[in-house]
Amino acid sequence: MAIARDNLFDIDRILNRALVYAILSLGILLLYLGPFLLLFRFLPNDRLAQLFVIVGLTLAIGWSFDWTRAQIQRGVDRFFYGGWYDYAGVVETISDALARCVERAQLNEVLTRRVPELMQLREGQLVSGSTSQPVNPRDAGLEFPLAFQGEPRAVWRVGAHRNGEDFTETDRHILTTIARQAETALGNVLLIETLRAQLEMLRATQHQLLRSREDERARLARELHDGPLQDVVGLNMQLGLLLADDASPVTEALRALRAQVRDLLTDLRQVCAELRPPMLDTIGLGAALRVLTEDWATQHHIPVQLTLAPDAVLRALPDEVSVNLYRVAQEALANIARHAHARNVAMQLTFDDARLVLTIRDDGCGFVVPAALNELAAQGHFGLVGLRERVELIGGALTVESAPDVGTTVCVVWQMTNGK
Repeated sequence: MAIARDNLFDIDRILNRALVYAILSLGILLLYLGPFLLLFRFLPNDRLAQLFVIVGLTLAIGWSFDWTRAQIQRGVDRFFYGGWYDYAGVVETISDALARCVERAQLNEVLTRRVPELMQLREGQLVSGSTSQPVNPRDAGLEFPLAFQGEPRAVWRVGAHRNGEDFTETDRHILTTIARQAETALGNVLLIETLRAQLEMLRATQHQLLRSREDERARLARELHDGPLQDVVGLNMQLGLLLADDASPVTEALRALRAQVRDLLTDLRQVCAELRPPMLDTIGLGAALRVLTEDWATQHHIPVQLTLAPDAVLRALPDEVSVNLYRVAQEALANIARHAHARNVAMQLTFDDARLVLTIRDDGCGFVVPAALNELAAQGHFGLVGLRERVELIGGALTVESAPDVGTTVCVVWQMTNGK
């Protein structure tokens, strides 16, 4: 039982061959025995007829032996290993599978598992590059080098037949055809891997650019606040000291000049707030969003309903998350002001089970959301594409829902991991 269960001593090969030759032997015996019984019954003393029958049967058996043995072998293999294969069927099946391969794992699955299953071979190997792996002599079969752009990139090792038979010419034709197609599939996989690596590098570069831009904004905001802004504040105070209570032309000129200085001071403060809201670094994201929505509602005369998570939660967010969520809200409000023609806006920032959700809704004109946001960039609309880049930078997910005349909903989901 153990020998049969675990296929010890290649018992399946021994039984396979024994059954093939037992069937052959029985067939030959019956082929001789039938005519001779008839001869001995009807022509018992005709030696010449017996000789002709013996020679004829021997020639017929010798001429058809290989073909008969192959047919019997196929039937026995079908019984032992489940089915047989033909050239066209194997090539068509494997060609379809190779055409769908976009990853190494898929290519490896097709060559090392699907092909052996169809052709009753032992499991093969797909060795990439110069990697050397030992081959079990029991499984040794054929090897096919796979090249790409004139350079060897992999070796496909095909296992031997499960029944121990040698590879036929048909087997070799099938495997050679599959190897040529596998070479093309490997080239496609390598090209896709190169493209993915380039996209990954581009994405990393974009993320680094966003980080650098935010750092530069913070630096400029600090320099404006600590330099020109303080100088303008001092100038405003000095002009106030120079003002007199009379209505002389000099006094009026000083008052007009001081009004201009105050306008300049307001503009500089606005620039600093847009570059880097100071409240983000002091009292957190919640306060910064309150000021942002209040200023935006006052400027555009559109009410904003704001719902926020507790300030303690928002102040504990990583700096990069706070800054980018603020920028998402800022850009979404700017898009509403430019395109939506909305009458009401609702902004909600909730936190539950380490999951932060920022939702911005408007009741404006809406638009048809394309299948991919990149299509908006092709049309010259970069706002939502910029939002997606910022959300991806912090490891979040962005969804946009909209339709004509029903408004737009922008939703950002950020999942806290490892307590951060």
